[in-house]
Amino acid sequence: LDLGGRGIRSIEYFPTLDAYYIIAGPAGQEGSFSLYRWPGPGSDATRVESVDFGSLQPEAMFAYPGDAGTLQILSDDGTRAMGGEKCQDAPPAKRSFRAIAIKP
Repeated sequence: LDLGGRGIRSIEYFPTLDAYYIIAGPAGQEGSFSLYRWPGPGSDATRVESVDFGSLQPEAMFAYPGDAGTLQILSDDGTRAMGGEKCQDAPPAKRSFRAIAIKP
């Protein structure tokens, strides 16, 4: 699949949307992330232009059962600075992650 030079960070099939959705991003810490819609083998993936992840570093996605069409995106914030240190180095009670809900 042509994902603009990005690798697959998460891929999920959503029956209610009749397609796979792919979070694509860099192999390391530098680069951009995009969401793609892919009908399946034999077809091309299409970038979902309306989605901008901003400062998120998307790593996983899922949909709540019964919530047709809404994707929950989770960000890997382990290297994000929090109070002068990386999130992954903070005491467990102070660690957090960010999430967004989108309707592609």
